[in-house]
Amino acid sequence: PCETDDEVISDPAIQEAFGDLWQSSNFGAADNPNPESERIEKGGFIVPGPGGGYNFQPLPSHLINAEETGPCQIGFSIPSNLPPGAIYVHTHPYSNGETQRYCNSPRPIEYRNEVGVKDRPALDKMGIDRGIIIDADKIISYTPNESEEPTLIDRCGY
Repeated sequence: PCETDDEVISDPAIQEAFGDLWQSSNFGAADNPNPESERIEKGGFIVPGPGGGYNFQPLPSHLINAEETGPCQIGFSIPSNLPPGAIYVHTHPYSNGETQRYCNSPRPIEYRNEVGVKDRPALDKMGIDRGIIIDADKIISYTPNESEEPTLIDRCGY
């Protein structure tokens, strides 16, 4: 597991959940990624555990809007029962420097371990103070505040 300065990200159960979440996004291998059209953003919530520690809860399938979900975004209805301290987690199934052609057609852009334009407003809508993005290279911790730079953490173990 990763040893970071972040107790949530360093939690072994969360590390395992991150590995599963990344695998389910269908990025493929770093040296042989799957085509963009076969990748899919996946997400869920980290919630404080009743006896300490943290638990990961994947987004329930009945809340996901399949027509709005793909390699570029994940569309879902906000759960009504998010506990205090919940953290929104989702994948960006891309690697740093990779050209995105599928998402931004007709104008390709280069992905840079970054918070997407809809990610911060999504935190505001959910009433959540923190989000985490997992991409092929980094774990990106961010807040709803546009003026705060995200924290980039090296991935390890998955």
